[in-house]
Amino acid sequence: MVFDANRSLPKVSASPTRQWMKVMSDAIGPGHRIREARERKGLDEGQCGDEVGLSAFCMYDVEADATEFFDNISLGTARRICELLDLDLLDLVARFFPVEILERAPLSNAEFFGRDRLIAERRRAKGLSEEALGDIIGFESVTVSSLERTPDFIESLPIRTVVEVAGAIGIDPGKLLGGAAQSV
Repeated sequence: MVFDANRSLPKVSASPTRQWMKVMSDAIGPGHRIREARERKGLDEGQCGDEVGLSAFCMYDVEADATEFFDNISLGTARRICELLDLDLLDLVARFFPVEILERAPLSNAEFFGRDRLIAERRRAKGLSEEALGDIIGFESVTVSSLERTPDFIESLPIRTVVEVAGAIGIDPGKLLGGAAQSV
């Protein structure tokens, strides 16, 4: 077959391509949603990063890497990103992470700041030592100790680790990932 440069190519509808791009972006991870929300707010990566405590380079990684949001930034940083961009953290986790979240109501302040005690109580009820829970989540027992004794320590861990903690102690991840109810 000989290529004819004068021959016009058939017109292709943009709709299937856009549908494919949406399916692919959903399959890639939450970064696409984060980028769209950031752009809707009129922020560049540097401005967004400044607001949530990340460099522009790290913000780029969150948007470009399918696992960055779950594996490499803290729950607290993920929460700040979602709050700044008007995204629902639990919806992003439920959509892009292989976990079912049934508890979606905002946590009371007592629940939010009592997650350390909840983890300790549930770990003991499951018959797990701090060392055993540490082995499950891939951390030393000193990390588990901090997790159980410091109310906001959990905010410093990646989402994947928080979900693993919830699974290991048999509670809905929403009980650990959920944010505090806003006062009016």
